[in-house]
Amino acid sequence: MKKLSTKSVFITLILFGAILATGCVTADGGGDGMVKVEFEDGEWEGNIVMNAQPDNPENDGEIGAASGDFFYMQDSGLMTVSFEVPEAGDYVVKIYYAIPTSYGDKQNNVFINGEDIGAQAFAQTGGEWTAKWIQATLQAGQNSVGVGHNWGYTWFDYVTVESLM
Repeated sequence: MKKLSTKSVFITLILFGAILATGCVTADGGGDGMVKVEFEDGEWEGNIVMNAQPDNPENDGEIGAASGDFFYMQDSGLMTVSFEVPEAGDYVVKIYYAIPTSYGDKQNNVFINGEDIGAQAFAQTGGEWTAKWIQATLQAGQNSVGVGHNWGYTWFDYVTVESLM
């Protein structure tokens, strides 16, 4: 077995820390015990358009292929999905979103079980789907995650929830 150099381990730890600090990773599917819920299976209101591409694809590019339908939250809106977890505890909630490069970074409010946990940074993604990670304490049984307009102009696909244990 090849042994990793101290430099390789150090760089790996720095990159992993940067991923955790930004709350973003590339979307890559799920795993055992993961709950996945599509935004089209939830409720939404406001200026939200299903499957809309950017108005100026020559400058903005296009939003990549989604796992199903996706939503473009413009200058208002609230989207909420519900799901169940088997037991109370700490979970990682991943909100899969995309933002074209020219749109820049955005902030949107996130709600856990109706409680506004405040504005969360959503970094531009070049139109590719990326996950915003949020740690949340959930109750056994029914829970909800919502995303509400703060700056808007963000595309959303689905939410996954995984236990930290």
